[in-house]
Amino acid sequence: GDLQDTQWSRFLFDLTVPVPSNEGIIRRRESTVLKPPMEVISFSVRSRFHEGAGGAAFLGRVEAETPSGIVVIHDFSSTDGWHVIEDFRKPGLYSLDPSQSAADGEFDVTGRFSWASGGVGLIGIRAGGADEPLPALVSSEFLEVTDSKVGDTIILGLSTYALPLEIAAEVEFFPTLDPDDKPFAVVDLSRFSQAAMRYNPRPPRGPNELWLAWDESSVDSELVTATLREQGVSVRNVLDAPTMVALRVEQPLVNAGWGALLVLLFLAVTLASASGLLLFSHLDARERQTEFALLRTLGISRGQMQRILWVNLFLMAVCGVGLGTLLGWLIGASVLPLMEVVEEGARATPSLVLTTDWKRLLVSYVILAVVTGLCGLWLTWLTAKLQLQQVLRMGE
Repeated sequence: GDLQDTQWSRFLFDLTVPVPSNEGIIRRRESTVLKPPMEVISFSVRSRFHEGAGGAAFLGRVEAETPSGIVVIHDFSSTDGWHVIEDFRKPGLYSLDPSQSAADGEFDVTGRFSWASGGVGLIGIRAGGADEPLPALVSSEFLEVTDSKVGDTIILGLSTYALPLEIAAEVEFFPTLDPDDKPFAVVDLSRFSQAAMRYNPRPPRGPNELWLAWDESSVDSELVTATLREQGVSVRNVLDAPTMVALRVEQPLVNAGWGALLVLLFLAVTLASASGLLLFSHLDARERQTEFALLRTLGISRGQMQRILWVNLFLMAVCGVGLGTLLGWLIGASVLPLMEVVEEGARATPSLVLTTDWKRLLVSYVILAVVTGLCGLWLTWLTAKLQLQQVLRMGE
């Protein structure tokens, strides 16, 4: 009703749902009278001609006409259980207090709701408990922009209202949200809808995104889309996750080319390592022939000589493979962040993760182990043919 009258007025109206046309993804129609049970959420004040002007209203009581008669919901002799709809960006603009300045024979104590200009949210009062912040998962960019951390409570300003937000946890990614595009926050839809209905001066729009999952392989996205349209859902765009993954991952020509190239590089490195081990062992054994001959003349047996060769070869192979593996991991970890940068200068989404294919790496370890064993047998045979007199004469 209109608040221009300076006397007590009684407003009586039917409870209907004011739903704007083309709301969200569902084509809703204007609803009929609501069905019980119903709950009072809030009363709001809207000005048609003096937008943003201040004012005050005295409240006597709230009643409901039911089939069994009139039921008094609240008589405002006390403001317990009622609060102003706070504008969190400019708190303190609204107040609700018991008052006797407008009392008469019908009302001893009334509720005085006053509001000042400057707010952008809904002007009104609401029933229920105190305001509680809305828990949210936020991105790291969101924390940087708001200069906050996990556990903080901040005021999130939207276009026509503001909400208190409690940062519950930090997340890097969330489906359909790109952290490189803009910061994001994830909240519970039902609680957000309640908060939007409470603080927003305009009826909030419905959801614009719907996620579906099914286990049956015979069900396809076209069948689901047709079923949704039959239910009145306006489907504008369909994203099929398995199809998207298949287009990104299962590319036979690209993957086959890169796979063959990586296998060739892998085998080339393994064979180069094996040939390097053979060459080094051969040169080391030839340079140490005089040393081996001297050890034999000092009383070392042929078996002890062979154990010295095996231990030397084993230490060289194990230390080389271990250090090579560690160095490869360090190089990969240092080069990977550089490969995440895309053409626009931003990081790739989702981010690249360094993984190790231990099965394929085990193949190279087995090849090197076989080469080490063959090299050891060859050195054993070479030292067995060692001529002490000839080697000592050459050493002189």
